[in-house]
Amino acid sequence: MRLLILTQKVDINDNNLGFFHRWIEEFARHCESVIVVCLQKGEYHLPPNVKILSLGKEKKYSEYCIFGIFINIFFWNVIIMMGFLCT
Repeated sequence: MRLLILTQKVDINDNNLGFFHRWIEEFARHCESVIVVCLQKGEYHLPPNVKILSLGKEKKYSEYCIFGIFINIFFWNVIIMMGFLCT
């Protein structure tokens, strides 16, 4: 099973969302691959079958145009990685 997760932040040291790191670890134990798309990434220690894709909030991109381009690029990459498009 392949799993796609959308979340606000992946950071083991975050006071509010740090618990989600453990959830991702547990999902990874039960899935062949896990792709996590987040707005911001920080420090994480996850198994090799987990791929973290950030939309770049940690890089301080404030332009909506750039943000929209990142969303499109990442979601097309995720669609291709998950194998949703058949040629």
